[in-house]
Amino acid sequence: MTIPDHNNVYGALKTTAGLQSVLNALRSLSGIEKAFIYTSSHNGAETLHFSSAEFDFVSTPLEIHEHLLNGAVAGPPAQIAGTVQTIAAALTVAGIEAKFEINDENQNPVELVPAQTQIKK
Repeated sequence: MTIPDHNNVYGALKTTAGLQSVLNALRSLSGIEKAFIYTSSHNGAETLHFSSAEFDFVSTPLEIHEHLLNGAVAGPPAQIAGTVQTIAAALTVAGIEAKFEINDENQNPVELVPAQTQIKK
């Protein structure tokens, strides 16, 4: 399957331990091909990048300890949801609060992970 050219997963995470703790949690996932933190030489902001053959994610810093984590995941809706649930579970085990919204090909929200409330199609 090909990774879409646009994001179909939009997330937010909160960690007081910094992006290194997120990176460590994600390294436990199988299939990760790239995972690194880039530190801007301009302002010192950290950005997390991680990818595999099935997905590509990049973080954006927000407030202290908060980051957006958006990306593109390949596959049909059930496979996308499974991939995002696996990522969310790895973060939860590491004590990192994370929420994700999965959008369809028309950028309509179809699922929340963790699934607190199901979005109606």
